[in-house]
Amino acid sequence: MISRQVLYKTARVFSFTALVWLLNPLQVSAALAATSDARQADKQRLDYQAIEEARRTNVARNIHLSKTESSRFWALYDDYRTATSTFDARRTELLMRLSKQVDDLSDGEGRLLMKDALTLEKERQEEKQRYLELVAEILSGDRLFRYYQIETKLDAQARASWTRLIPLAVAP
Repeated sequence: MISRQVLYKTARVFSFTALVWLLNPLQVSAALAATSDARQADKQRLDYQAIEEARRTNVARNIHLSKTESSRFWALYDDYRTATSTFDARRTELLMRLSKQVDDLSDGEGRLLMKDALTLEKERQEEKQRYLELVAEILSGDRLFRYYQIETKLDAQARASWTRLIPLAVAP
């Protein structure tokens, strides 16, 4: 059974919390938002690391490498994923620009965002092709194609997850 003293303390804490919320909602919500933003950033970093680890595990599980191939392949793979992260950062920047303008997007801004998105996509594909040509020097044709399939599927999954975050521009 709960004692009266515990109930009294709980009621005081609850009353104080309610009072703070009623008297100073902006300060409280700003503090919660700052905490939430920091937690969100930490979560995104952890999510990105987990995704990269899962991606690497998936490739390792499906591409059987000799010791000689392994050292060359993984060094190249790490370089490729580092290069890819720059495209991910640019995509995030593009999404931030869109989110700031989505409710009031002018014709010129819409065209510029589309052009930037297409340029980014083209550059990312060119980078992927460049690395695949380097990987072709390490892997036989059948394993190279398998690696290409794995990368393409993983890219499609990543694209699907971030595409959900893109708001549709408001129609006039």
